[in-house]
Amino acid sequence: MPPDRPPVHLVIHRDDATVTVVGVYARLTDANTECIFLGKEAGMQLTGESGETAPDGRELMPIEPMRWDSVAGVSCWVETHHVKLARS
Repeated sequence: MPPDRPPVHLVIHRDDATVTVVGVYARLTDANTECIFLGKEAGMQLTGESGETAPDGRELMPIEPMRWDSVAGVSCWVETHHVKLARS
């Protein structure tokens, strides 16, 4: 049995015409940061922008994938996917 692979985190952006994968990240915090950045660029006022960390940098609380939706129908969210090896 192959070892477990760490998950990847996709940042997905949707407007009225398209859905785009903006980025793929190894760390959930990096994907959430990108999603927050896109929200601020879109003029969103976001709350809960970062998880709490201990002085040594470890996360004190689990971080959830970010999502925001505007009244104009624009959305951005983070999805976590587990990578499986393809069989040849």
